[in-house]
Amino acid sequence: MASLAPHRSSSIALRCIVATSGLSDDQGLMCDVIFRATRDMTLDNVPFQLAVLLYMSDSISKPEIIAILKNIIAEKIKPGLEAQNLETTIPLLDGGLGLDSIMIVDLIMAVEQQFSFHFAEDDLSLDSFASLDALAQVIARREVECSLAT
Repeated sequence: MASLAPHRSSSIALRCIVATSGLSDDQGLMCDVIFRATRDMTLDNVPFQLAVLLYMSDSISKPEIIAILKNIIAEKIKPGLEAQNLETTIPLLDGGLGLDSIMIVDLIMAVEQQFSFHFAEDDLSLDSFASLDALAQVIARREVECSLAT
């Protein structure tokens, strides 16, 4: 049986497969998450990696996550904002949308409901809510981690 260890070699191998598979960059970014979550597994052969790639090709992309986040903010958190006018790099807190602590809690609850997962304690940092892009990255990673856990 082949093992995913060492992590570095397996990760490099999967990146090579991803590079030639036609997956988007956003989907390719999830490869390291998959290998962190599965590095102790043993494999019978390469089809496991192909199954991972198939999962990645069916997963929601970061641009789709950002579109959903924009709608959540425009409809539930700050009604009156135009979703299409929100930039992915706009700060969610000071100097940007100016979301306060109550709005952030509302955003967390709406995201958890929309994407059917709960944020890990480590995800609840200022860095995770720095921008729509940063939050989308956390959501994409959590979706992969949660689906691998089931």
